[in-house]
Amino acid sequence: MEEIKPVNNIQQSTTQPILRKIPKESKKKNMVMILSAIAVVFLGIGTGWLLTQQTSGSSSSAIQTAPGVGESSTQAGSIVDEEICKDVAEGDLETGGFEGEGTHHLVRGDSESKWTYLTSTVIDLESFSGKKVEVTGETIAAQNVGWLMDVCMIKVID
Repeated sequence: MEEIKPVNNIQQSTTQPILRKIPKESKKKNMVMILSAIAVVFLGIGTGWLLTQQTSGSSSSAIQTAPGVGESSTQAGSIVDEEICKDVAEGDLETGGFEGEGTHHLVRGDSESKWTYLTSTVIDLESFSGKKVEVTGETIAAQNVGWLMDVCMIKVID
């Protein structure tokens, strides 16, 4: 048999394995890592839930109408945040929007360009249809009409 000679001053040996085994981590350390990860997930969910409870309690919507509050046959709705519900218009309320914008409109003069198109998530505008009204609300972005308003409060005027 031939003798193994060093190559580049490195001796090779056939008796020692080339690869060494990577030591296994203890089960205790793995369990700590898994429990820590689970705790972080639950803390994140809990924090998110707490933050949504705080913001949903504040006025996420400017309009908060309780049944029977501020509603009669001549008036409906209320203004909780005057910063948002600050626009006012008056005219004859008629059913129908324009190309999907608004459910009703206020006739304000002879020209359709002066009409105000209305929508509301809290007031039944249909019960005021055919009457001269004053509406208070928030102007919202429109695609097809000159003025689109989300109504906070409506009252019949003579």
